[in-house]
Amino acid sequence: MKILDPATYLGTRTSYLQAHGLGVSITRYPPGALLDTSFHAHVNPHLTLLLQGGTLEKRQRGQYERRAGETVFFHAGEGHRNSHTLLPSKNINLEFEARFMQTCGLSETAMAGALKSNPNAAFLPLRVHAELLAGDAGTADSIAMLVLNAINPPPATRQAPPAWIKRAEELLRDRWNEPVGLEELAAAVGVHPVTLSRYFPRYFPGTLGQYLRKLRIAKALTLIQNTPLSLTQIAYECGFCDQIHFTRTFREFTGMLHKTFKKM
Repeated sequence: MKILDPATYLGTRTSYLQAHGLGVSITRYPPGALLDTSFHAHVNPHLTLLLQGGTLEKRQRGQYERRAGETVFFHAGEGHRNSHTLLPSKNINLEFEARFMQTCGLSETAMAGALKSNPNAAFLPLRVHAELLAGDAGTADSIAMLVLNAINPPPATRQAPPAWIKRAEELLRDRWNEPVGLEELAAAVGVHPVTLSRYFPRYFPGTLGQYLRKLRIAKALTLIQNTPLSLTQIAYECGFCDQIHFTRTFREFTGMLHKTFKKM
């Protein structure tokens, strides 16, 4: 199995920023590209946010269909391979060097768990990229704060989620651009609203509202880069009441304006 060096991926790297023990790279897979589908791993742990396309990902513990707008975590040295990639495809990768993890007291277990416990973790590659572009005197402290606030260690023990949690997740993903209230969701999955309210934050990143906004912004990422729709059209398509609300939420999750993201 190949072990890839830092900032090395199987696609074409079009951008790379590195500082303070973190590296952010943008990788493209153009139409007609001959893709390497062999098992490989990376020397550093990293988060990958799929900006465009999608892929079928094989790991030791299972096979997963990855879609645009999704963020996944890879442990250092974790073997995986990708096949049936939808082209064109584009990823942004946030790589953690050992010195950064040691300085901040972070573990790979905490990084993996953060995607399930904090909605901001999914957009961490974009937020760190925005800070590195700024490149001022406060950059080092800013990115450390971003990472530490996004990566929260998971509980020492966690029970397997009940079956209704999976049903709730599927319903919310299917109706990501519709208003789904607590009582409606509870009725659809067969639990009392109080039960749903109590247990939802345990298995989803944030509150119901935060999770729905996360799904909508994830969808907006693909629309901004892959369609000619105006910002107002994208805002309504993604279930926001107006462009101002959308712009504010987009910046809250990604750390940048949509114009900056579109140029990436």
